[in-house]
Amino acid sequence: MSFRSRRLIHKMKIEQYKANISHLFLMPNQNRDWLTNKSAESVDVQEIDNGRIVTFNVVDDPGSQLVYFHGGAFTVPLNDDQLAFAINIAKKTNSQLKIIDFPLLLAHKASEMIDFCIKAFDECMLTDLPINMLGDSAGAYLMLQVASRRSVWIDKTIIISPWIDLTLTNLAVQKRDDADVFLELDVLQTIGQQFIDGLDKGDTVDLFDPNNLTGLNVILFYGANEMLVPDNERFVATLRQAAKTSVTVVEFSEAFHEYILWHALRETKQTNKQVTKFIANK
Repeated sequence: MSFRSRRLIHKMKIEQYKANISHLFLMPNQNRDWLTNKSAESVDVQEIDNGRIVTFNVVDDPGSQLVYFHGGAFTVPLNDDQLAFAINIAKKTNSQLKIIDFPLLLAHKASEMIDFCIKAFDECMLTDLPINMLGDSAGAYLMLQVASRRSVWIDKTIIISPWIDLTLTNLAVQKRDDADVFLELDVLQTIGQQFIDGLDKGDTVDLFDPNNLTGLNVILFYGANEMLVPDNERFVATLRQAAKTSVTVVEFSEAFHEYILWHALRETKQTNKQVTKFIANK
């Protein structure tokens, strides 16, 4: 068990951390200009509709692409800690990092987000480099919607603290709300409904249907302290039923939702190591 994680969880409870996160989700600052100002000489930007692919050339001779879909409840832009985590993975795996900088709720509808993510991935397919995908929280949901349609072009899929069921009607999930130090049930339900209301027919597939998850090679990480654990377990069971799909599951006993934002945690360091090994294995 990680002493640092236990201490951080205690601090988050005292400081009512998830109330601040909920405020951020519901009233986000959606300014994304900072991303393209990072190491400008090594960043390429491709505008697509209402979003961008932001490419970070962090290694000289990449052997693959790491295509990243960030978390943030569909409303919050990529943050510095997420970017640092993804850059670290890209460097360790000799990858070119591509940020799928998708349009956000509330300024855009969910149908625009899904359409953009598919178009952006199709642009990534135009290069000769193999594609590995990384997604956390709500970003994992968008990534998996793409993966369900494009699995044949994906080498490895890395999922961290996914938000799979946007309705959050699972009673087993709801019973864990009070104990979660990061997520607030009613806030996620509100945002999830906003996402669903902005979909057109056929935009998304059911991620609890194994027929939509065929041909994937997945490693999935989450913390035992997450409210979403019951849905994660349902999702893992679905992956194990999917044809030609393999899944490795890593559950950290002292971790919480989006633990990767804290780089000094033992769990984050272990995630870095296991993702690097996972991508390296052919």
